[in-house]
Amino acid sequence: MKKSEDNAQNTNLDIYNALKSVPEEYLKKITGGRLKGMSDIKPQWRIMALTEQFGPCGIGWKVQNVTFTHDSKGDEIVCNCSLELVFKHGNKWSDPIPGFGGSMFSTIEAKGVYVSDEAQKMAYTDAISVAAKMIGVAGDVYMGHSGKYGEVPDANEPQEEPTPIGLAPGLPKVINSVKDVESLNTIWNNNVKLHENVDFLKIITEKRIEFVNTLQELTQIFNSVNLLHTNKEFVAKFTKVKEALKKSNTTQQTA
Repeated sequence: MKKSEDNAQNTNLDIYNALKSVPEEYLKKITGGRLKGMSDIKPQWRIMALTEQFGPCGIGWKVQNVTFTHDSKGDEIVCNCSLELVFKHGNKWSDPIPGFGGSMFSTIEAKGVYVSDEAQKMAYTDAISVAAKMIGVAGDVYMGHSGKYGEVPDANEPQEEPTPIGLAPGLPKVINSVKDVESLNTIWNNNVKLHENVDFLKIITEKRIEFVNTLQELTQIFNSVNLLHTNKEFVAKFTKVKEALKKSNTTQQTA
């Protein structure tokens, strides 16, 4: 029985073991920044490894359901990518393996805001690497930690604290210019990381209130934004709209 279990385990690791090792020539040492001392994997090696194991892209393996979103903090914007990796094992396609990645679209530098025209490509590459490591791609590099590089950073080196996501300067103007709920929902869905940001929530909700036609709709919106219930400015605007709808309903009933 034990021998049978060992054989099954070895079979389960066949693909993982075939993909886990990265030749030294495809690793690049990172010499600066927060990731100093770790190793970057050349992206094309993953493509080669997957192709060697499963066949050409689109025939033996493929990427599907690719989506991009953008989150902002001030003038800095990060491009996020989500996708699914599938591969053919024997004559059967695997279940989708999700992958998520990101890259800076705009960053603040000494000379001003730098905008990258390769942000989507880099986020896409990052997402593929996250999905591919689930089947063992570069497993030896990732082993022992949850990051995307090959060594644990020096614990004695100071690490930057994550900065809370804020509003891009032009976002309020964009929100206030929308003409329908569908456009407003698109902005909301594209800024998931701002959903707990009170300023963003307030601007979105105040704009959403402009499109309501009934007291029931207005109440539903109010009940969905607990973070704003102590915001005096928002509550005042909500009350004003509520009274206007009540007055409108009374006028219609009288007529």
